[in-house]
Amino acid sequence: MTKVTLKRPKYPCNDDFVTDFETEPGAGFFPGAGGYFHGCASCTCPSRIVFFGTDFGTKPDWDSKVRGKGGEKPTQPTLQRLRALVDDVGDATGVRDLACWCHLTNAVLALAKTTDTVKGNTATYKAYRKPEHRSYLRQCGEAHSQWLQKQKPGLAVLLGTKHLSVYGYGIWSAVWPELFGPGGTWCGIEMKDALSDPVTTTESGLRVQLMYHPSSGPHWRRRLDDAKAAFRQEVARLVPVAGSPTRRSAWRSRPWSRSRSRPTGG
Repeated sequence: MTKVTLKRPKYPCNDDFVTDFETEPGAGFFPGAGGYFHGCASCTCPSRIVFFGTDFGTKPDWDSKVRGKGGEKPTQPTLQRLRALVDDVGDATGVRDLACWCHLTNAVLALAKTTDTVKGNTATYKAYRKPEHRSYLRQCGEAHSQWLQKQKPGLAVLLGTKHLSVYGYGIWSAVWPELFGPGGTWCGIEMKDALSDPVTTTESGLRVQLMYHPSSGPHWRRRLDDAKAAFRQEVARLVPVAGSPTRRSAWRSRPWSRSRSRPTGG
């Protein structure tokens, strides 16, 4: 199995966001960039861990900082902090190339326009939560669902409170109704309460973890140790038992589906 490319849904032109842009090749979060950490461009192994941010930000910000520049800078705060967590867990579990197991993407697959209410990256969710755009959020959820079914990662990590407060109903209920649909495990719950048990299993067997977003400052720092410990446990599930002679390429022997078929590529 090789990496699967996610197909972004198309959507009519509107005053709030754009979908007709070309992803910038290079490291950084999809759809603004290629969906991988720096140093992992040549990795062809399947993505066993997927991190979902909320959205990529505004188009003007993307135009000035990413477009034509080969992706996001490694010093971009979200990338830098998330990479530090991944590298620490890789060292702790003996998986030195853990960063190259990861796919980086966003729940929303568009770029927000700057408006009177959306003047920076912290307010972009306002562009997507309007009732007239519910169909687009649903399309994003369907696109993610198709990607997950084809790629079959072992762990999905949702970064940030907006997955619960904004995108749970619009996007994730289309992917995991047992988590975000009516009566679901995380339907209507606040992050501080959800983090008392931050990892759950979907009906398909996929493990899903909640974390604060790396850009959330005090929240990220305050819960970093807990997030790292939970992530370390999940990574340990994806590698053979202690004493295996080849933990670095451990994903090769991991059963990724209920049929216990194993990846053949990479």
